[in-house]
Amino acid sequence: MKQNHEVRPAFTLIKLIDAVSYFHMQMPRWLFSNPQYSDLSLESKVAYTFLLNRFQLSRRNGWVNRHGEVYVIYTLENLSREMQVSYRKAITCFKELADKQLLWEQRQGRGLPNRIFLAEVQPDEKASYAYDCAPFCSAPRPAEIAGLDEEEETSDAAEPAAEPPAMPEKQPDTDADAPARHAKMSVLDLQNPQVLTCQNGSSRNAEAAVLDLQKPHTSKKEKSKKEKSDTEKSTTVERARERAELDHLIRRCEFDLFEPEEQAVLRDAITWLYYCGELTIGPCTYPQLQVRETLWRLNWEVLDCALAKLRENEKPAMRNTLVYTAKVIFSTILERGCDTMLDPVVNQYRRGVKSRSS
Repeated sequence: MKQNHEVRPAFTLIKLIDAVSYFHMQMPRWLFSNPQYSDLSLESKVAYTFLLNRFQLSRRNGWVNRHGEVYVIYTLENLSREMQVSYRKAITCFKELADKQLLWEQRQGRGLPNRIFLAEVQPDEKASYAYDCAPFCSAPRPAEIAGLDEEEETSDAAEPAAEPPAMPEKQPDTDADAPARHAKMSVLDLQNPQVLTCQNGSSRNAEAAVLDLQKPHTSKKEKSKKEKSDTEKSTTVERARERAELDHLIRRCEFDLFEPEEQAVLRDAITWLYYCGELTIGPCTYPQLQVRETLWRLNWEVLDCALAKLRENEKPAMRNTLVYTAKVIFSTILERGCDTMLDPVVNQYRRGVKSRSS
């Protein structure tokens, strides 16, 4: 009786001939191997990787001070959103990296983000690091477990299978033949591909035959099911991400400082702003992406100013008070940014700092 060994996963696996090319960020190896930085938390190491990626972008854009040092503009809000951690965790990561003298923040004044400078790190070349993983290993290792994935198949044919030819007696190998022997073992451990014949009758070797193998045709029904399943999965993941981002925005507003009825109104208005397709205020129309980016500047002070404006409203009753409240909150965010730039005290302080530095 033929046994069924075809137990396969539902997802596609990477094959030998597949070229893996994903968008990725480089994490320095010395974050784990150098004793000076190896005790950093994993979140701080990931945060440093994000900063290093932003460093390349700043270098390309020419964000350099008068000393030739590249600075990064990367707020704690952006870090917590991209790493999907809390705002407090982002603060902890920045503090831990600053304590290790891996970064330095330069304050720019009220309402302006800090400039972040990364320290120049010289890895200790004398330290013995265990680079035993690809692509750092110096020589290829023999395939020690190559035969574990081979599937056993039995035949139901009436006639017994022919006996395999007798293998020649193995000859002892010398040390000089070791590299060639390892390369030969790696080739022999792979499953034997079928050798195809070209249309002109000329044969090709096994490596070319693997590239010429035709992929099995997928029916339109199976393809439609797979596309529908992928779409549903991506939609579910996107909704979960949006929900987590909205919860984080609401937590930053410190609703405990307001009355219960005010909390409900503000929460509904912020939720409407986050999910609206586009926001129209007078002659201006803001797309959803810009609305969501602006909401990251929201805090309890903005909400307090927006409530004061709502209390001073003398217009007659409106049909949609929720939309009006949301627009007042959004306008207050933009107005507070302009008020900061036009503050005479702040501008006088900036002029004094600039004259002293020059």
